[in-house]
Parts: sequence; structure tokens; C-alpha cells
Amino acid sequence: MHVYSAVLYSPVAKRIILSAKENGIKAADELIIEALRHSLHLLSRDFELGILVPAPSRKSSNRKRGRDFLSEITHSIAQSESLESMDLLIHTRRVRDQSGLSAHDRSENIYQALAINRNKLPGLGVDTDVILVDDLLTTGATLLEARRALKVRGIRVIAAITACLSPPLR
Repeated sequence: MHVYSAVLYSPVAKRIILSAKENGIKAADELIIEALRHSLHLLSRDFELGILVPAPSRKSSNRKRGRDFLSEITHSIAQSESLESMDLLIHTRRVRDQSGLSAHDRSENIYQALAINRNKLPGLGVDTDVILVDDLLTTGATLLEARRALKVRGIRVIAAITACLSPPLR
């Protein structure tokens, strides 16, 4: 899968992402939106654009934050770019926070943990093409699991965009 990222993950990028996710700081949201829009523009040079689909956040994280951070940002980007966005993916079981896990543990943690929200299926046409959206690419485990869950239902993932790209974990 092709993934387009705008910024290398750094201590500054980490603070921006945490400020947006955990503290709801709108200026941090705007920086992430601009990074994702840049990634989307890079992708558009190589592929036709499809529906933007955010990686789902854990329900507990959304409750704690008081919002679905990535969904809000994805819908904002879609609106500004005259694209469609859909929250297609849901968690089917509990997963641990991935931030402290190794690459192997991340893959095991998220394996078969995502599915399509059945309530969204009637709104999809045959041969639907989507672009996955996430804030940070670390190992790719979440994006690969999202692609698997969508593929099961015949939805093709064109590519993915992220705001930041982290150096590989071991």
C-alpha cells in the first residue's frame, strides 16, 4: 500500500499531535490538517481520489477526549477539498494503546480488531475506492488492518495519508 506522509515524526511533531488529540488545541488541529492536506495533494499526483476514511479511535479514547479527533479532522479535510468522507471502520474488540508497543506487539494487538460499520454499507457503491487517513505512521499495523477489514467487503484502498512518519520500530 502506498502511504503519503508530510512530516517526519519528531519531539515537536509529537507535542503537536498530543496537543490536538489530548488537549483539543485548535491551532494544533490546523497544523495536522495542513500536513494531511499536503499528503493528500502528493497522493493526487499519482492516484484518483476516493472517499476519505479515518482510522478509528478506541471508544475509550474518544470518551476521554470528548471527541473523535481523527474523524473530525478527516471530515474537515474532505469538506475543504470537496471530497466525501465516511467513518466506515469500527473496533470489534478491545485493543491496547499502541504507543508503547513493539512492531510485533502492535501487529498482534490490532490483528482482526477492525470491521466495517454495517450501518454505513448501504451508502457505498460497488467498487468503492477509499483513502485511509491516520495522524501517524509508525509500523503500518493499523493501516494494514484497516485495509484488510475494507477488502473483506470489496472496498479498495487506493492509498493512505498520514500527517507524520515515524522512524521504524524494532
